[in-house]
Amino acid sequence: MMRRLEPVLAAFFLAAWVVSLLALFRVVELAGSFTTELYPLFSLAAACGWVFGNLYVVRARGLPGWLRRGLLLIYFFGPMSFLLLVRLMAPLQRQVLAPFASFYSWAVFGVFFLELPKRPEGTVDLVLGLFPDTASVQQDGICFLQLIS
Repeated sequence: MMRRLEPVLAAFFLAAWVVSLLALFRVVELAGSFTTELYPLFSLAAACGWVFGNLYVVRARGLPGWLRRGLLLIYFFGPMSFLLLVRLMAPLQRQVLAPFASFYSWAVFGVFFLELPKRPEGTVDLVLGLFPDTASVQQDGICFLQLIS
């Protein structure tokens, strides 16, 4: 079931895609309206990738496959529009000097979106102790989960 956050995000990201496409076709002039360097753009891409990757994992847990794929469209391709929009707002000279910056920011976003720790399903529940047949044991600062039989 779609919750209230997804339609708002979808509308925001759709608007960002529309403005980005209008700027690419020179219908709207955005160049120079926001001065940004490359490092803050890549930092923004990393932060967006991490936040939206974690949001996707949390929000898609337990959903059927077709709905999970719909959420992936919103959470993965949506923030890319925002990154492109920020890049198109940079001064034109900086855009010409670094033509692949948008592609690199998308790559940074994708790495941080997809590089989540792979945990078995239910690990969080085990750590919280919601299953009665499990217990956590700490040895040398590392938490191990053991099944109690």
